[in-house]
Amino acid sequence: MRSASSYSASCLRTWTCSRSPRSPLPGDPDDYATPDLLICDAGFGESDEWLADPGDVELVVEVVSKGNSTKDTRDMVAWYADAGIPVYLLVDPRDSTWTVYSVPRDGEYQGRRHGLYGEDVEVPGLGVKITTGNLARYA
Repeated sequence: MRSASSYSASCLRTWTCSRSPRSPLPGDPDDYATPDLLICDAGFGESDEWLADPGDVELVVEVVSKGNSTKDTRDMVAWYADAGIPVYLLVDPRDSTWTVYSVPRDGEYQGRRHGLYGEDVEVPGLGVKITTGNLARYA
């Protein structure tokens, strides 16, 4: 796990970045999602929990799989919105694009921004930019 700090005029926040926490699926606490990257409050990294409460998650990142793209591009978008995950970043190496979904309400994301590799992703609510020019592409 790695910690990152965000500085703004009004606050200092510390997050934990991890590739291993899972988040329970709505309606079925025995099922869970394992995103490629999850950013939540740093306190999660200090706990013994292995499931992150969706209310504590700030950002989920998924990289579209070569063989299971429907899961990432449709199924997980709906699930993360239903779970109330504030921001979902979907990176698609098949066509060198990304989509950031935000503002979940009533099981759907209200905000959506689409871009190409080389265009920075501004992550709503976190005050950070992710550069995408060097992201991997599928051959």
